[in-house]
Amino acid sequence: MLALNTVNAAPADATTPASLSIPSWGTTTRSYNEALDAYNLRPNNLSRWRAARTRAAAGLGTGHITTFLDSITATQGVPGVSEPKYANAWYGRLNRMLEASYGRAGSGIVVPWDRWYDKPAEDARLTMTGTVTKHTFGPHQLGCIRWLNGGGGNFVEFTDTCTEFVLYMVNGGSRPRVQVDGGPVKFIAGNPNTDVAQTDYDPEPGYQKTATGSTGQIVTRVPAGPFAPHTIRIYAPTNNTSYAYLIGIEGRTGAAGIRVSNLARSGLKMAEFIRDDSAAYLSGLPTSLDMPKADLAIMLLGMNDYQAHRDIPTFKANVTTVVQRQKSSEAFRANGDVLLVTCPQPNYSYPIPADGVLTPPLAEYYTALYEVADEQDIPLLDLANRWKDFATSNALGYFADPLHPNNLGSEEIATAIHNVLMAV
Repeated sequence: MLALNTVNAAPADATTPASLSIPSWGTTTRSYNEALDAYNLRPNNLSRWRAARTRAAAGLGTGHITTFLDSITATQGVPGVSEPKYANAWYGRLNRMLEASYGRAGSGIVVPWDRWYDKPAEDARLTMTGTVTKHTFGPHQLGCIRWLNGGGGNFVEFTDTCTEFVLYMVNGGSRPRVQVDGGPVKFIAGNPNTDVAQTDYDPEPGYQKTATGSTGQIVTRVPAGPFAPHTIRIYAPTNNTSYAYLIGIEGRTGAAGIRVSNLARSGLKMAEFIRDDSAAYLSGLPTSLDMPKADLAIMLLGMNDYQAHRDIPTFKANVTTVVQRQKSSEAFRANGDVLLVTCPQPNYSYPIPADGVLTPPLAEYYTALYEVADEQDIPLLDLANRWKDFATSNALGYFADPLHPNNLGSEEIATAIHNVLMAV
């Protein structure tokens, strides 16, 4: 379906017959909502999201959504989506739609991607001064920066309208320091074993660390003051030998509402998504799924695996891995919901893939996503069916190039997802 702003109620959790209009690549085990282009959409398989939405609507707390995976979501380097990307990519537009109904809870987690050095205009809220370098920790092993004190000349700043900042770090030893709006410098923990008697702001409980506590994740809340624009500056420890490692930062408002955090990065494939540092918890799935603890992860998948000709069984197995991880109720896991989204069909004749080889066909990746939705009992938004082929959706003005959405296309993706989230 191509119309904007169409909302129909999701089917009840009782078994319902599959629609005869299900796409040719779809499976027919469960029902298909034609108005929403949604498969297997039921209240019971978005229960964590529904609870978060109810909590926010009642003014009793916040909900958290994370978004994945590649440039269709991130729009990094895509000229058809206006700067700043965090406001104009579909996840930013979805954030505004949800804020209009439930209030603004915060900026969402901002990840210092390794691309920041190439495209700083995409998010000017985060700036780096002095010698600040990329590192292989963080989400997908691509979302971390580190720096030494350098006599105080190296630091990172983040600006947002908020009442507090939340820092997502991994250990570098000793004690990094923070300063809000040029005020006094305060100490925070540099590893899970830091003596809290020596810190001004203690790390939050409930995050992963090794058995000895010498290595792990550190999440710290730093008060900013009354709701207003604030800037936090983060310094490394004073010893000039211990690094500060930052993998995310956000501003929070202290009010009820919904936060949307983008964990997508241009160029990603499922092979990067499933990276798992199960020994030290410093990178991969422990930082992209476990650490954010999202009520809902929205995963728009398939395009880069298709372009790389990833075999279908491996693609499906990798998708299953991340879905099960997000849904897991084991200690430190998110225990959250998942919404799968198929990618729009590109202009194959461009050619896409670049080598002109169209096998396996993109439709087989769509089928694999339907099968995961069946097997893991999660909903799927079929954006590929909603937009039909490239000629149809491009004629409607949705594409910036043969592959990526522009501003209008990003708005349409956000609308389609918003309709699904409001229908349960």
